[in-house]
Amino acid sequence: MSIYAVNYFLLGNSAIIFTTLFPIIMINFLYKKIPCKKILIPSIISFCLVYILSLNFDGYGWQGGGVSFLFSKKIFNNNIFFYFSSFFTIAVFIYLFLENRSNFVILLTLLFMFFSFQVYQRYYDPMFFIVFFLMVKTDLINIFIKKKMPSYLLLLYFVLFYLITASKLIYRYSFNI
Repeated sequence: MSIYAVNYFLLGNSAIIFTTLFPIIMINFLYKKIPCKKILIPSIISFCLVYILSLNFDGYGWQGGGVSFLFSKKIFNNNIFFYFSSFFTIAVFIYLFLENRSNFVILLTLLFMFFSFQVYQRYYDPMFFIVFFLMVKTDLINIFIKKKMPSYLLLLYFVLFYLITASKLIYRYSFNI
C-alpha cells in the first residue's frame, strides 16, 4: 500500500460522504442545534489533516471523490471545493467523536470502508444515511424526530440531488477531467 493511496481514499471517501452529511448539518445549524464554539477544535484539526493529505494529491484521471470532485473540477477547475468537502466531513466526524466517544469505530469504519482509487457515490449515500441515523449516537438526529419540517427539508434536498445526478447534469462531461 502506497502512502499516496491513503491520501486518495481518505480525501475521496470523506468528500463522497459530504453530499449526505451536508444537509443534515446545515438543517441542525438552521435550527441552532450545533453551538458554534464546539466546532472550532474539530475544524482546526480537520484543516490540518486535509492540508497534509492534499500535499501529495493529484486528481488527474482519478475516478473517485464522487460528485464533490466532479463539481470541483467542472465548475471551479481546481480541487478547492473537493478539499472543502473533505474538510467539512472530517470536521463533523471529529465533532461526533467528541460528542460521544462510542462513535469512533463507526466513523472510522465509514472512512476506511472502501479502499480503492475508484469508489462510487451510489454505494456510500444510502449506506451512510442508514448508519448515521441508526448507529451513530448523536443529538443531531433529534431535530428530525421532533419536528416535521427538518425531515421535509432533508427529503427535498435528496430529491433535488438525485434528480440532478439522474439527469447527468454533473456527469455530462466528466470524462475530460
